[in-house]
Amino acid sequence: MLAYLVLAPGLLFLFAGTLRWTTAWVYVLVLVAVALRSRLAAWRRFPDLLGERGRLGHARDVEPRDRGLVLVARTSLEDRAPIEELPGYRQYAAATKHRLVHGVW
Repeated sequence: MLAYLVLAPGLLFLFAGTLRWTTAWVYVLVLVAVALRSRLAAWRRFPDLLGERGRLGHARDVEPRDRGLVLVARTSLEDRAPIEELPGYRQYAAATKHRLVHGVW
């Protein structure tokens, strides 16, 4: 998450060629506020889950290929969850033809 919070704004200002861009600073503040708020909400509801996901990339006894498999499995389960749990989402998904990446909503 830290890399995302540093990389995204860094690239934004790098490509703009200036730090004097008020709209970009507002975007950065909103980005950081939303990221921190979502982590705080997750920590309050599921403190163990947040800790487990945070350790996944640093586990010493996990092979690199297994980390990739866990990521794919998690993504697959997270894609399936709205279809199974949200009323009307299956119809919405069937009607939505355009996706950013094939198979990813």
